[in-house]
Amino acid sequence: MLKIGLTGGIGSGKTYVSIIFSNLGVPIFYADLEARKILNKNIFVQKEINKNFGVNIFNNGVFDKEKLSNIIFNDKEKLKTLNSFIHPLVNKEFNKWCKSQVSTYVIKEAAIIFEEKTNLNLDKIICVISDKETRKLRLIKDRKMSETQILNIMKNQMLDNEKIALSDFIINNNLNKMILPQVIKIHKKINNII
Repeated sequence: MLKIGLTGGIGSGKTYVSIIFSNLGVPIFYADLEARKILNKNIFVQKEINKNFGVNIFNNGVFDKEKLSNIIFNDKEKLKTLNSFIHPLVNKEFNKWCKSQVSTYVIKEAAIIFEEKTNLNLDKIICVISDKETRKLRLIKDRKMSETQILNIMKNQMLDNEKIALSDFIINNNLNKMILPQVIKIHKKINNII
């Protein structure tokens, strides 16, 4: 079974693309959702966050995403600290999840595959790209994010051209591009690898 990474900058459309793969029968592991579960349930992680970011990050055991985001996306060292104890646990869950799958390949959807070097444990990488203005418009409209929030997150992610250079497949998700034919083409190529 091949392990495929699906990545792209915030607002590029990774989740939309992963839904198409899912509809083709490919199991999807959503790393960001898993990280959120870990934040909400793992006592070790909660203690580390309290120690490194302050006790007011959690309200009645539920983490305040906005408060944490404001800290980590304005301080690269704090972001590194958070990732250092979250991502090993996400990777452990991914490996456990893979053992329960019976597909010819699975996809791990994650925003920071290259930044966290998890690409080294994956067989191929698909990168979803979209121009910065389109991404900003999507995020403002769909997630009601401010331009400042978006830019703070973007500055902590690799640029598209850097991700493209490290990826095996590229999906262009600009407004004038059809996504489905691109996904089907990659799906066929991956199935031919096996």
